[in-house]
Order: sequence, then structure tokens, then C-alpha cells
Amino acid sequence: MPTTYQAVKTISLPRGASLVGDFAEVVKLDTSGRVVLTAAATDTPIGIVAESATTPAAGVGKQTPEVGSPVSIVDLEGGGIAMVKAGAAITAGQLVVLDSTGGRVAGVANLAAATDDTWILGVALEAAADGEIFSFKIQLAVA
Repeated sequence: MPTTYQAVKTISLPRGASLVGDFAEVVKLDTSGRVVLTAAATDTPIGIVAESATTPAAGVGKQTPEVGSPVSIVDLEGGGIAMVKAGAAITAGQLVVLDSTGGRVAGVANLAAATDDTWILGVALEAAADGEIFSFKIQLAVA
């Protein structure tokens, strides 16, 4: 069960896609300077989606966020404990790295197991299965 965010800094940037259903997924900037999901282990991450946007039922509630509207993201430079969505099975204590599943992460045992030029986001604080949200300690680095 994920813990709550602890001592994280959030920032607001314009979105390059609706990001509906992408809570706790990793984002980067597109060539227009807008937030989109990461798509490769070598993408440069800037944060994690910190808001839970959902598509409303027809004619009910909030509208789907428009491209260019602000989105709140966890700043990966700020440290702390955050939540992120697994793209593969993760074990507590593994290094959390980007993977090729859009916006999601994988785990590796140590620095030697990380591929060159892969971004390391931090250390998993709990185990998670593919698609689960889990807590990790932010410690941004490049392998």
C-alpha cells in the first residue's frame, strides 16, 4: 500500500496531452515545452503526475483537461517520498528506473544492472506488481 507523499515539491507546467488516468506516471517535456509521458528509458524525466484527472461522465462534472492547461507534477529535484506506477514487478530496495512502458518504471538491483544513460529516480520502499502504484525515495541520478 503506497504511503502518502512526504516532503515533495510540486510544480505546475502546461500539459502536452490530457494526461487523464496518468496519476503517478513519469513525465518529460516535449519539444514545445509541454508535459507528456516518458516513452523510453533514456528520456529525461522532469516529474511525476501529482493530480488524478479523470474523464467525466457525459455532461457531468469537470471537463477533460485541455492541452496547454496546467498540470501539477512532483519535482524530481526536490527529494522526498513520492508515488509512481510500476511498468514491471518491483522489489523493495531496488533502484527505480524509467522503462519503455509510457510513464511507468522498472526496478534494477544496483547501479551495475542499470543500462548506460538510464535515469534512476530513486529507491523502491515497497514491492509492486506491473500497473500498481508504490512509494519510493527520490534520489535522481543517471547511470
